[in-house]
Amino acid sequence: MKISNNLFIVTGGAGGIGKAVSSILTSKGALVALFDVLDSSKGSEVAKSIGDKAVYVQVDITESDSVKKVGRSRRWIVVIKVDRAVPDFHHLSRDHGTC
Repeated sequence: MKISNNLFIVTGGAGGIGKAVSSILTSKGALVALFDVLDSSKGSEVAKSIGDKAVYVQVDITESDSVKKVGRSRRWIVVIKVDRAVPDFHHLSRDHGTC
């Protein structure tokens, strides 16, 4: 799979496994959008620690309104397409009893 210069969305990307995956992807030249529910300032700090190829997006993927809000955000106008998504669903089983 080609990683360099592809855009990845990593859910749960600001902590734990998601953060580790995001770090690996950026080290291989990928652009990464870290989707997570963390406070904006904390999430932005995580993205900054990963590097200039990472951006933090505060979103709760379990809430459709939250996801729709991100989809309507002007910051995504510059994104032509998302190449890959890396779901990190470990939190769903803990919080919602499903997975």
